[in-house]
Amino acid sequence: MNRELIQYIMQRMAEWLDNRQMIVLQNTLDESMKMTESRQKTKSSEELLTEFIAAKRLEGRSEGTLAVYKNSIGQLLGYTDRNVCVMTTEDIRNCLNRYQEEHGTSRVSLDNIRRNLSSFFKWLEDENHIFKSPVRRIHKIKTTLVVRETYADEELEKLRDICGEIRNLAIIDMLNSTGMRVGELVKLNRKDVISKNGNALCSGRETRKGSYILTQRQSST
Repeated sequence: MNRELIQYIMQRMAEWLDNRQMIVLQNTLDESMKMTESRQKTKSSEELLTEFIAAKRLEGRSEGTLAVYKNSIGQLLGYTDRNVCVMTTEDIRNCLNRYQEEHGTSRVSLDNIRRNLSSFFKWLEDENHIFKSPVRRIHKIKTTLVVRETYADEELEKLRDICGEIRNLAIIDMLNSTGMRVGELVKLNRKDVISKNGNALCSGRETRKGSYILTQRQSST
């Protein structure tokens, strides 16, 4: 949309609009022209993904999370030659379907990729690279809840018996008594253990933070 076209529209609408409405129309057309010019200078999908990763790093996301963003979003974008700023909901669906067919991805993993794409396109929307995220209409993928079986007492005793070092035994007992994830245990430092009340402060994923109560297991005789 150029200035000549805006002037033509303003002249044609002058008969039907009052001054206040003409001002609103003028501002709307000017804004549309600026956005059109901006989109004509659109950066490549790779450049925008790099900027997205940088923005998330600034927000404090872990390097592991950033790697997941870059890998999953990058792979999906590899299924199309279209720039992310002009991709449609149907384009995203086709990419997800092709990825699942070629990799045999589970529904849980596929939904994780969908959420990563949603975060990326929401960022593009917030940064005014696109008008509206095409992922909005792609709803959560239904998954089956998998209930993991716990270790029986006999199995736990076998694990303890094969621990050659006291450190390994402490790891087994820590995981069993607290229910913390392995990743959370790895990040645990001595300063996080409060010996006075038997608590340990730990943090894992951005959405999971808390404390665990440590219990001392009596040695068998």
